[in-house]
Amino acid sequence: MVLRGLHAPLWLSALLSVLGAVFYGAMAGFGMASVRAVIMLVVAILGEWLGKSYDMLTGLGIAVLLMLIYNPMSIRDQSFILSVCAVSGVCLGIKILRLMMRRKKIKKYFKRHRLVKLLAEGLITSLCVNIVTFPVIAYMYFEIPIYSFLLNLFVVPLMTVVVYAGFIGIIFSAVSVFAGRLVIAPGGLVLNMFEWLAKIFSELPFSVINTGKPGIWFIIFYYLILIFVLALSDNKICEAFYARMRIRLNRRKWRRLRAMLSLGICTLFLAVIICVRILIGRERIVFLDVGQGDGILVSTPRGTIIVIDGGSTSEGGESLAEYTLKPALKALGMADVDFWVVTHGDTDHVSGLMYILENYDMSNISIDCILMAGYRGNSERLEEIRRLADENGIDTVYVGAGDKIEDGSAEMVCCHPDKDYVADGTNDASLVLSYLSSDLSCLFTGDMSEASLDYMFTKNGALLQDEYMYLKVPHHGSKTSMYEPMYNLIQGRTAVVSCGKDNSYGHPHNEVLDKLQQHSCSICRTDKSGAVCIYIRNGTLEFEEYK
Repeated sequence: MVLRGLHAPLWLSALLSVLGAVFYGAMAGFGMASVRAVIMLVVAILGEWLGKSYDMLTGLGIAVLLMLIYNPMSIRDQSFILSVCAVSGVCLGIKILRLMMRRKKIKKYFKRHRLVKLLAEGLITSLCVNIVTFPVIAYMYFEIPIYSFLLNLFVVPLMTVVVYAGFIGIIFSAVSVFAGRLVIAPGGLVLNMFEWLAKIFSELPFSVINTGKPGIWFIIFYYLILIFVLALSDNKICEAFYARMRIRLNRRKWRRLRAMLSLGICTLFLAVIICVRILIGRERIVFLDVGQGDGILVSTPRGTIIVIDGGSTSEGGESLAEYTLKPALKALGMADVDFWVVTHGDTDHVSGLMYILENYDMSNISIDCILMAGYRGNSERLEEIRRLADENGIDTVYVGAGDKIEDGSAEMVCCHPDKDYVADGTNDASLVLSYLSSDLSCLFTGDMSEASLDYMFTKNGALLQDEYMYLKVPHHGSKTSMYEPMYNLIQGRTAVVSCGKDNSYGHPHNEVLDKLQQHSCSICRTDKSGAVCIYIRNGTLEFEEYK
C-alpha cells in the first residue's frame, strides 16, 4: 500500500512486498502462522496483479490447502489450527460489520463518530475471534481467558508499531548499533506495555475460566450451532429459504422468529453445558504418573476437589508442575482446589506443589486450603509450604487422626498420626486418609512403614473401614511397608503403586508384589500403566489407564 502510494510500478511493489513477507517469515522462524500469513499475502498480491478482487476466506482456503499438501500432519499442529480459527474469526467480524453498515442509522452514526467506529470494529472483530477460537483453546489449554478480547484492542493495532520498529531497526543497525537500538526502542516499550496489561487483566476477577478438556463431539456440535446461527443471520440464505418454503409469515415476523430461534438455541446449548458440568461424572480418583513420587486427585460426588501430595524425585518440581500437575488439574476441570493434602514433607511428595506456590500468581490454579500433619516435627519443608501459603493468602490447617472432610455422602477421614504418636522419621508421620462414598472407597497411606501401620491399626483401627475397593500402596511398594492386616482390607480388590520407571530404589519390591498376589489383588503401577483414573459414569464404576 505504501509503495503504491509512492506511485511505484505494480511489479516492483508486488516483488518487494513478497520479499518483505518472506523475510518476516524467516525472522519469525517460519512457524505455521507465519507461513499461512505469507501465502495469504502472496495470493492477495497475485489477485491484484491479475485484476481480481481478494477474498480473505479464499486466501485462507488456498493457504490451508497448500500447507496440508506439503505436510498433511500440519492439521494436528496447534499453531496451525489456532491461526486458521483466528483468521476465520476475523472474517466473521468483517461480515458482521458489513451487515451493521447496511443500516443507515448505524452508518450515519459511525460517519459522525470515527473513534467510536474504530473501537466498535476492534471490539467486534476481537469478540468474533474469541467466539471461533474458544472451543479450540479450551481443548488445547483447558481454560479460556475471558478478557482477552479487550486486551486485543490494544495488542492488534500496536503490533504494527512492533513490526515496523523491528524492520527499520534492523536496517539502521547495519549502519550503527546505537541507531538500531534507538529505532527498535518503541517496539520494546510496546511489548513491555503488553506484558503489563496482561498482568493487570490476569488479576481481574474471573480472568480465566477452567473449562476442562471438552470432548471432540462437543467441539463439532459447537461449530454446527455456530454455522446454523450464522445462516439464520444471513439475509440471502433466509430470503431464499423464505421464498422456497412459502412461509406464511410477513417478513418482519420472519426476522423476529429467526432472532428468537438463534437466541433459544444458544441458551439451550449453554444450559446443557452447565447441566453436564454439574451433574455428570463428578466423582473420580486419579493417580497421576509423577515418576518417583505421589500425586493423587480426588473429586467427590458434589464436586469438592482434594489433591493429595504432588512431588517427585525423578522429575524436577518445575517439570512436574508444568507438564503433569497443572495440565491434569485443568484438563479434568479440577483447577479450583478445595483442599491440598500434604501427607509429609519429603521431596517426592511436595516438589510440584512448592513450585506452584512459588509461582502462584501465574499458575491459574486456585487453592483454598492446605492440610498438613499436626505432627510438627515432620519436616522443614512443611514450614516452607506454610510460609508460601501465607504469602499467597492460602489457609493452612494442621490435622490429625479423627479429623475429617465431609461432603454429602462422601467423607475423607484422617486415620494417622494422632497427638500421642512419636515418629522415627518423616515417612512414619505420613497422613493416612480413608475415603468413602456410596460408590467408591480408597485408603491413601503416604510413605508409612510397617511399624507406623501397626500403630495405626492398633490405636486408630476404628477409623478404618472393614474393606476398601482401592489401596494406595504405602511407600511406592517398599518391602519395609509390608503389613498383613492392611492387605486383608483389599482382599481381591485393586492396589495402586505410584513409582517411577526404572527407579533406583527398585520399587515396587518383589516381596510386596508377591504378597498382593497372594491376596488376589489386581496391581496397577504408574510406571507401567501411566495415570490411573477411577470414576463413576451413569452410576457405573469405570477404570482407565493413560500411558
